[in-house]
Amino acid sequence: MLFNSYTFIFLFVPLTLLLTALARRFAGVRGASAILVAASLFFYAYHDIRLLALIGGSIVINYLLTGLISPAEGRKRYWLTVLGVGLNLALLGYFKYTNFFFENVSAITGADFDFKRIALPIGISFYTFQQVAYNTDTYSRKIKERDFLSYALFVAFFPQLIAGPIVHHGQIIKQFASDTFGRIRWENILIGVSIFGLGLFSKKIFADSFAGYATPVFASVRDPETAMSFVTAWKGSLSYTFQIYFDFAGYSTMAVGLGRMFGVKLPVNFFSPYKSTNIIEFWRRWHITLSTFLRDYLYIAMGGNRKGKARRWFNLMATMVLGGLWHGANWNFVIWGTLHGAYLVINHAFNMFVKKVAVLAALQKTVGWKIISWFITFIAVVIAWVFFKIGTDMLSGSSGSIVDGTGTMLSAMFGAGGFSTFGDDIAALDLKFWLFLIAGFAIALGMPNMAQIFGNVRATYEEHGPSKAFGLITVSYRPNIIWTAIMAIIAAIAVFYLSPTTEFLYWAF
Repeated sequence: MLFNSYTFIFLFVPLTLLLTALARRFAGVRGASAILVAASLFFYAYHDIRLLALIGGSIVINYLLTGLISPAEGRKRYWLTVLGVGLNLALLGYFKYTNFFFENVSAITGADFDFKRIALPIGISFYTFQQVAYNTDTYSRKIKERDFLSYALFVAFFPQLIAGPIVHHGQIIKQFASDTFGRIRWENILIGVSIFGLGLFSKKIFADSFAGYATPVFASVRDPETAMSFVTAWKGSLSYTFQIYFDFAGYSTMAVGLGRMFGVKLPVNFFSPYKSTNIIEFWRRWHITLSTFLRDYLYIAMGGNRKGKARRWFNLMATMVLGGLWHGANWNFVIWGTLHGAYLVINHAFNMFVKKVAVLAALQKTVGWKIISWFITFIAVVIAWVFFKIGTDMLSGSSGSIVDGTGTMLSAMFGAGGFSTFGDDIAALDLKFWLFLIAGFAIALGMPNMAQIFGNVRATYEEHGPSKAFGLITVSYRPNIIWTAIMAIIAAIAVFYLSPTTEFLYWAF
């Protein structure tokens, strides 16, 4: 069930809020938890009832296994944890990478495998990672209390089930026993609806509008005979750069709003990543909970930076390559992850070099340096998004190859086709595109993000104070009449343009 659908907004959410509140009043926390688990499972299996057995079985088996891990000692404890993590990764691997494996074996050997393509269950990458973390934290004795209902809700809580944030048990399970959980608190409803409306506006007005410019350009690169101009290539790549920004920002914002309606504060997953002046900062702002998971459960587990520079660079590269593969089972995602791994290695190595050169260390603090650093970072991210976008299109079944698609796009972006039509191409860009592009840069670079706008009301698990817009005015939400009217108008505009309903980009992963 899509967040940006009439059924979800006007039927599922109000009914779930009402039933949860009634259960909390008459059956306490456990009653409210039971209703939310049932509603979340219904939400997940809405378009395919078979998914209910998959997520239900995953929750039950993981809970039972962690129950065995918790009292075990020594090698038994270790091997039970290996079994738990292995089963989760095997489940993810079967559904996500079986097709990819046979396609590549077939391409290498020429063998024709007659196998039925396996559909990827929605959200499996996210709830699998949460349960992997729970298994390993049980092994590390970080789990203090166990309760099946709380665990099931931790995994299945519908606001973050499909596309994150990837929540940590320490962040969320304790909130299911709080005084505000499941109750109708009008301040929480007002704040939650306001945040949700802002996210819906980001998705429908900005992300879907930019998709209208990006999709035709990237569709054309699948034709190897396509001759693409410099302007067209940059129009497509920049449009997708802002499409995925506002799409993922929209989902992350809506998830926080939904959680707040039920008295649950979800962690920040998106924090103005295009303001980053280096790629290290970018990954501290983009998909924050995935970056944190990869750091804590993969990079550090491989040794992190504790075993010398060469091993550190290898660990960084391996983490980002696997992070790319996590996004999707095709080589474009591997290349995208490899690019970001290389970016990170270069960034860390350059920082180490700058610290040794006093002049460069001084220049690094200047405005000019920061502007140049931002520009280099932004262009590097845009180039990597080309691989990501074509990889996403291939996941959806579009034909074409890595070489044909990305080669056509990147060569045009770097001017391989010449600039003879530059003036005519610029003149052909419509006014609406320019307005959206200017607005995209202005919002992504100049405006506070959701966590900052709603900092005064502690909207998220982490506390963020209000921030200034364009360095001039402080934008700080308060649950009063003026802000309610503003957010109501924003939400109404988004609802007015709700049709047609479009999926979120990260739902494919």
